[in-house]
Amino acid sequence: MGPIFCLAQQRCSRRNSVILLIPAQPVPEGRSVSLTCKLGQSAEFSSVRFYKDGQLIQEGSLRTYNFSALSKSDEGLYKCELQHSSNVVLTSPESWLSVRGEWTWD
Repeated sequence: MGPIFCLAQQRCSRRNSVILLIPAQPVPEGRSVSLTCKLGQSAEFSSVRFYKDGQLIQEGSLRTYNFSALSKSDEGLYKCELQHSSNVVLTSPESWLSVRGEWTWD
């Protein structure tokens, strides 16, 4: 019997914690990919922020950050924050997004 490989979304959740759902790793370059910010329980939030390598890359009401064509430069550490109208901010743990470059044959 040969080796078995399993790919799955990286996700761990506690009831009151924020998680960032990212695709199975590594993701081939050129793919369209979405990162989703999710709370363990249903709640309304006034703002959702996405960060890459500590830098804010999107802020608004959308809980999804989309890549239309992933590139090697998109590889990095991502996290998200959900802010409640009462100014409570919940932050996900950082997750590494790995991008696999295209193979070339010489």
